[in-house]
Amino acid sequence: MLALLVLVAARADAHQSAVKYADVTVDGSRITIALTIAPADATGPLGLADDAEPTVADVLAPSAVGKVSAYVATWISVRQPSGASCNVTDPAAEADADGRFVVVTWTATCSDPIDELVLDFTRFFDVDQRHEAIVTVHAPGEQTEPVLMRAALPTLTVDLGGSLSMLQRVAIALGLGLAGVAVAGVVLVRRRRRASRP
Repeated sequence: MLALLVLVAARADAHQSAVKYADVTVDGSRITIALTIAPADATGPLGLADDAEPTVADVLAPSAVGKVSAYVATWISVRQPSGASCNVTDPAAEADADGRFVVVTWTATCSDPIDELVLDFTRFFDVDQRHEAIVTVHAPGEQTEPVLMRAALPTLTVDLGGSLSMLQRVAIALGLGLAGVAVAGVVLVRRRRRASRP
């Protein structure tokens, strides 16, 4: 985990807006997502050029914050393995503790209590293929190891009955390391689907 965080810090220095942090809290049928972004990630909804450098204050201005939070909330979609989508509500944004970044939060509510969910980062990577996401998925008050998401594998399936440690074990067994957790997730999903076929 320490090696992953050091690597992420180095990449964040090299390209401020490339690395994002997504914290996903699952409570029954309700999911809360908090995605930390750089102000420069909000140039689209702010109507600015891609190379503009807005500030946190620009993003959180009353005339802008609603547009920015609604825009960012489309980056990660949540659905159940059955394909049923979870409804997004309450996008909002605030400055992080240091005042350098913006934390966008929103809620996704599914029709049933969640034992397994699919996090789809396709729109996130459509914005910029250089994006990387450090993702944690957990129940309220719990902590889990982070998962590194890249454009090559934009979807993560999480079994809340202990999936992240399971994914890590599979990644290690495949020789992928922690950065290969998303790959392991795809392998597990494919195996489950094959096993379920008559």
